[in-house]
This record gives sequence, structure tokens and C-alpha cells, in this order.
Amino acid sequence: MTYEDLAALGQEGLRAHLANPLGGDVDQAQENQESYQGAMRRYGKRCLAFIGAPDTKFHLLVWKGVGSTVMAIRYRFFKHCTWYSHSKEDVDRLGILEFCPGAEGVFSENPATLALNDLSFMLFDPNGPRARKALGPLLGMFGACIHWPSQLLRVFQKATILAFCKIWRALRHRFLCSPWTAACIFDPTLRYDTRKSEATKYRNSPPCSVDPWVGEPLLNELCSNVEDLLDDDLQTIVWALFKRCMVTSTFVEKTFAPMTQFTSELGSRVSVPLLQAQHCNTVFDESVQAWWKTMVPEGQTKRKQQH
Repeated sequence: MTYEDLAALGQEGLRAHLANPLGGDVDQAQENQESYQGAMRRYGKRCLAFIGAPDTKFHLLVWKGVGSTVMAIRYRFFKHCTWYSHSKEDVDRLGILEFCPGAEGVFSENPATLALNDLSFMLFDPNGPRARKALGPLLGMFGACIHWPSQLLRVFQKATILAFCKIWRALRHRFLCSPWTAACIFDPTLRYDTRKSEATKYRNSPPCSVDPWVGEPLLNELCSNVEDLLDDDLQTIVWALFKRCMVTSTFVEKTFAPMTQFTSELGSRVSVPLLQAQHCNTVFDESVQAWWKTMVPEGQTKRKQQH
């Protein structure tokens, strides 16, 4: 069956055909719904209907351009967002501090900032050199955006604005509140005058903007004035807490990834105690391997693996 055959059925006919792709009466249709062959036929014809739709080609090209900015963030999370104890010296760790505002509310060049900049150029200067890196296939097929069909332009603008708002809400707006705005107070790389100025602002912030987990203990229990916030021991402890925070649970999900292998084997019925034991053994083995890498030089480790 071709896409033209599916299109000729119309919406109602296509819906009925996908519900019973093998044909037959009502009982046979119910049996087909539960059979593997019927499921594969439905999936295949749905894919055919999607690929053959006239709008699919520019939907995919739009998502290729807009989605590339999102995937860049996901890659950084997957590759560089680790626990502090698992970070490697030769790999830049992506922690929570890269997303916190610095002195005077200035953000560093983190993955969210780069993605927001790229989306802004796509929206306001789609024909410019920076936007062409992501929109190359779309511009190559349809030309400059002034020549795009109205439906394509509407879909592109909607997808770009939606991606911008999602990223801004999750990775920018969320860090414009306490305690993330107070991170720069404990940054040892900043000058004392700068940290004191930021501490004064934080000390004078309204009570409604202070979080109950870090802000209230700092301002109401541990520190009675601005100078207490700049105490050397307190600075070291709070800065260590910020450095060990993670912006995403990606690394935790990777840690539990082997559990999927334990439970996905055909014919296996893994009990909960056995699953707990396998997980403990896996985590212990990873910890030993990480400790071993810190004890043995890199070149010597590679030679042992080769033998």
C-alpha cells in the first residue's frame, strides 16, 4: 500500500484502517489489535502516513534547525554533568555554578546562554551567517525566509519561540532567585569589595525572596551582619556546597542504567533483593575503578588493559 492509497481513504477511513489493518470482522479486528503482526502493520502504515504527508518535509527541517540547539544542551548534560567525586581533571565539569548569575547579575557563557543566543539569531536574523549554520538545509530547500510559504514561516516561528521559552524558563529564570543569586558572594575568585557589595544586596533583600533552605539559615541563624557572610570558614563551606550541586539528574539516570539490562533479559524474573544486590555490586565496582584511576598513572592503566 502506498501513501496515495492511504490518502484516498480520507480521515475516517484511515482511522478505521489503522485500527484494523488486517481486515476481517469485529472479532478478527479485536484479535488483530492484540497480535504482534497487527501492531507492526499499524506502526508501519502510521510511519508511511507521516512520511508521505506534504508538511512532513519542512516539519523535519524546522526541527533539525531548532532541535540542534536543544541537543547541544543535552549533550553537555550527558557528557559533562557528573558528581563532583566522579569528575575527571582533564574534562570540564558542568555544575550548578555555570548557571548561577555572577556579580551584577551577569551570566557566564553556559550551554543555555549559547542556545538562547542561537535561537535569537534564528528568529530575528534567519538569513545571517550565525543562523545559517543550523538552518542551512531549510534555507537550501526553500531559499531566504522572505520566500517561505506562510505555513512554513508560522511553524518555524512557533517552534523557535517555544524552544526559547522552555530553555529560558528552565535554565535562566529558575536561577534568578535565592539561593542561586547568592552564589557569587562565596566565589573565591572575586575581589573582596565585589563580594561585600553582593552580600550587602543579599542581606537587604526582602524576606519573601529568601529561600527556606539556604537563605533563611544564613541570614537568620548563622549571620547577623554582612561581615559574617564573608567569614573565611563559612565562605569555604558554602562554596563547596554550591560546587557539588548538579543542574540535572542525567548522571543519576546513567548510574541506574545497568538496572535496565538486569530486567530486560528475555525470560528473566529478577526479584527485588537480587536487583538490589546487582545494583550495589555495580556501584561498588564503578567506585573501585574510579579510585584505581586516581592511584595509577593514565599510561600505566592503558598498558595493563592492553595486556
